[in-house]
Amino acid sequence: MAENNSIDNLSRQDLLTVLEGFIKQAKQINKIKDEYNSRYVDIANKVLLTEYKKPKNLVIAYFIAPFYVLKGKKYKKVGTSSDRLTELLLKDFLQNGIWMMYKWVGWAFGLLGDISLIQLLFFPIGSIIDLSRGLSPSADDLGELLLGILLGIIGYFMGRKKYMQHWFEKVIKKGNYDNEIDAAVDSDPQIIDYKNKLTSLVSDATYQQYRSLIPEKFTLGDIMGIYQMLFDYRANNFKEAVNAWRQEQHNKRVENKMNENNKKISQMEANITNLAKRQDKAEAVIASTEAAIASTLAQTKQATEMAQAANAGAQAAFAQAAGANAEAASARAQAASANAQAANARAQAAKARAQAARKSSRR
Repeated sequence: MAENNSIDNLSRQDLLTVLEGFIKQAKQINKIKDEYNSRYVDIANKVLLTEYKKPKNLVIAYFIAPFYVLKGKKYKKVGTSSDRLTELLLKDFLQNGIWMMYKWVGWAFGLLGDISLIQLLFFPIGSIIDLSRGLSPSADDLGELLLGILLGIIGYFMGRKKYMQHWFEKVIKKGNYDNEIDAAVDSDPQIIDYKNKLTSLVSDATYQQYRSLIPEKFTLGDIMGIYQMLFDYRANNFKEAVNAWRQEQHNKRVENKMNENNKKISQMEANITNLAKRQDKAEAVIASTEAAIASTLAQTKQATEMAQAANAGAQAAFAQAAGANAEAASARAQAASANAQAANARAQAAKARAQAARKSSRR
């Protein structure tokens, strides 16, 4: 194997030896790299946390952190279009209202704390001015300022997590503390050990020989796939193994695409089923509505007919009452005429008696 200067000239067994040795060494190198990167991140976070806790940054954080309460939180969508407004508002409050209140409380505490701290900085000056005027500084004012600062501290801790995340991302992006991080990394014994291990693994003569035989365009994943093709007797040389591995990748992509299409088809079928259910529900609602309208029209018609019958009965009763009134009026007229005739008769009788009395007096 050592005399062959091309991987295409190697036998199947020699290829398995080369690829297996390369894969084993490459995995060890990647493992050390991952451990190195993990340790680097830990050191960087410790350095940044130390810088964050410095008085200058803490004061800035006290003023700003409360306004990062729930920053970036995605609120839940509640209710449906069929919910009444009161139900929708109630659901929204139960789902998101508590978080919104928490956010506004944090903001209010932060604003109150900022104002109180600024006023506290000028409190000695105000106290001196009051003393120069013969006034004593108010302990109540100092107590109110301290209470405001306490609320500000609460607001700080409410938004501290989100603000620290934002602060870390900002300083890392700007590279403000790269020198401090590099100095801490270079002096860390574990980092030094990782560097020595990497140097030893990468500079290993056998690994370098294996690496020189394998084309650079192939990734570790490709090498592992090619090794598997040779191991499973699906190829006898490097070229056949590469072609078999590319075909395997192609088949995998086709399979994934088919699975993706099947999922889409299943989703479409589910959507169609849901639409059919919604359509059936809508048709049932329409049928129920039409039935209710027909029932309402029938009831209206029946009520109209009853009202018309009642109106006709009322008109007949009115006519009968009018006839009775007319007959009563005629009877009253006849009675009045009879009374008039009787009165006339009485008047004539009285006149006759008067004449008879006069004649009697003349005799």
